[in-house]
This record gives sequence, C-alpha cells and structure tokens, in this order.
Amino acid sequence: MFFKESVLSSISMVIHCLTKKNDFILMHTPIYHPFFLITRRMGRNDISSPLVYKNKSYSIDWLNFEEKVAKAKLFILCNPQNPGCRCWNLEELTTMVEICKKYNVPIISDEVHADLTMPGYKHIPLAKACPKYEKQIITLMAPTKTFNLAGIKASFYITTNIEFLRKFHTYTNEHSDFPLNTLGKIALNAAYSGSADWVDNLNDYIISNYNYVKSEVARHCPSIIVTNLEATYLMWLNCRALNVEEEALYEALLENKVDVQIGSDFGEEGIGFIRINIACPKKILKIGLSRIIAGIRAL
Repeated sequence: MFFKESVLSSISMVIHCLTKKNDFILMHTPIYHPFFLITRRMGRNDISSPLVYKNKSYSIDWLNFEEKVAKAKLFILCNPQNPGCRCWNLEELTTMVEICKKYNVPIISDEVHADLTMPGYKHIPLAKACPKYEKQIITLMAPTKTFNLAGIKASFYITTNIEFLRKFHTYTNEHSDFPLNTLGKIALNAAYSGSADWVDNLNDYIISNYNYVKSEVARHCPSIIVTNLEATYLMWLNCRALNVEEEALYEALLENKVDVQIGSDFGEEGIGFIRINIACPKKILKIGLSRIIAGIRAL
C-alpha cells in the first residue's frame, strides 16, 4: 500500500508511467468525467466501450470491449461503476481480466466506492477476483467517498508489480509528490479503524433515500427511469423519455433552484440522464427532489 493525495493524482501517475503520448486508454462509458480530462490533458487518447443500458441496469458488450482492448495500452475500470451504479460480479470481473490478459493490457481499478454497496450486493476487489493477473492491476482506494473526507487529500494505491513501483517512485520524486499530511494520516487511520457499524448504518440510510426517490419519481414523473442502485450514493436517472434537449432540462431545474450533474459530462452515452447525490439528510433530499420534480413537470 502506497499513499497519494488523491485517486486522480494516482491515475495521472499511472498514465504517465505506463503509457506514451497518443496511446489509447480504454474506459467503459458512461464514466466519471475526470478520467476523460486527465487522459486528454496528458496527450493520450480516450476510447470507450459503451455499456449497454437495459432493464434499468448496465451490462458489458463483450465483443466491443475486446475490440477496444486490442487497441489500448491501459484500461481504467470503475469498480463499483460510477455513474452506472453497478457492483460488478465475479464473472464480469474475471471476463474483463481474461480479455485484458490476452492483449497484455494493465488495469487501473478505481475502487473508491467499494464500501458503499447496497443489500444483496458485495464489492469484489479486482486483484482478489483475478490473482493470477494481479501484477498488471493497480488498485486505487480512499476513505474520501465513504467518510466525506475529500478535503483531507488522502488516498492509496496497491500493486504487487515491482517494475511498476520503481516507475511510480521515480515519478513521485521527480514531481516532488509527497505522501499524506499529518491530518490525512490520522483521518485515514480513524476511518478504517472501528467504523464498520457506522458504514453499515450509512448504507442503510442510502438505500432508504434511494427507495424514497424511486417511489416519488414513480408517482410524480413516471416517464423517468430510475437506474437500479447496486453501489455508490449516486442515483442515475434516465430522462430520455421527456424528449427535451439536455440544456432545456438543466435550465428548468436551475429555475427551480436545484442543481444536478447532467449526463453528457460522463460521455456521449450519458446524454439524457442526470446524476443526483442522495448521501444527505432526508429533509434535504426531500427539498431537492421536490424541486427536481417541479422542474421536470414544468417542461
């Protein structure tokens, strides 16, 4: 385990060390939008393997995925998936790794939402699911999402590849990139020591908020499709049936004094969706949701 100030700084480091200018970096889309920004800022090309949306959930187009892996020098995986709310199962993870192994493509596995799994689902670390390929896997984790600690700048990465580690340490020294500050160390240790019951209660609260949003949307905006929540505290709402431009939807919500993240931020496949954060007190959620519903019904 090696410490960094953030998951995104770790991704920058890995891209710098394991790829070259104009190389292709693969990711499933829709996906957390900073991954695009980092890839492009560093002079690499992002290529996507679009996830398939059906029955309120996402699955992988395996033929497309292999076609894209064959071109890539690195694969960035969201495990669990953000914004698609998927908690990838063992079969899916194993198949992804087998395809990457075929083309010798290293994998960044962003597992920052690992603790935030809903009833009936269990997060499986990629390196644990596929130990025979662990030397080509860099796992990224942080307490920042689960414990709302983004401000402390604390994360860590895990790999068993000595060659990778030498490159990462050289990069760290060259960029004067230092490990955690004192507050970050204390907060990270506190978060992961004796907080299991608190996390269980948190997940219970999140699923309660999810069920509330789901029932209210079904009652007031039945054309909106609520994506199944398997993991994360972020809901992904399919608004395509409204048949309005994304900008018009966003403006209607702003006029009702509520802000959301529009789907196109997460790639072309996100157009027509909105993402909302439900990790908040229910009284706040009720206010925000009422404004979302009012904005949608005003269209």
